[in-house]
Amino acid sequence: MLLVAAVSACAGDEPRVEAVSDSVPAVSDATADCGVSPDDVQIEQGLGVLQVGATVAPLVEQCRVIHDTVVTGSEGIPGRRLSVVILGDTVVAEVEPGSVWRIRLTTDRFRTRDS
Repeated sequence: MLLVAAVSACAGDEPRVEAVSDSVPAVSDATADCGVSPDDVQIEQGLGVLQVGATVAPLVEQCRVIHDTVVTGSEGIPGRRLSVVILGDTVVAEVEPGSVWRIRLTTDRFRTRDS
């Protein structure tokens, strides 16, 4: 019993992931980059269709979403995350009640006006 409690306590530090959908619909090449051109890598509130405040439906229709998951964070609160490929790089959109509230950049390709 003590061993089970110890393992449970350690496992709580790692985020847990569960799939929201098993299949992600294919998008055409024209929309695969969410409306972002290679010359337009500066972000303000987002990139192309992927904007803070955007609902999920247009993103799934117009972007290449490779993962749609729910992650249990360090405080135990589940949060939905979409991994979106834009110009060959992956961007993570964090979704709260149906709309994007944070965009995590995983590369230095995209930048804000002040870098």
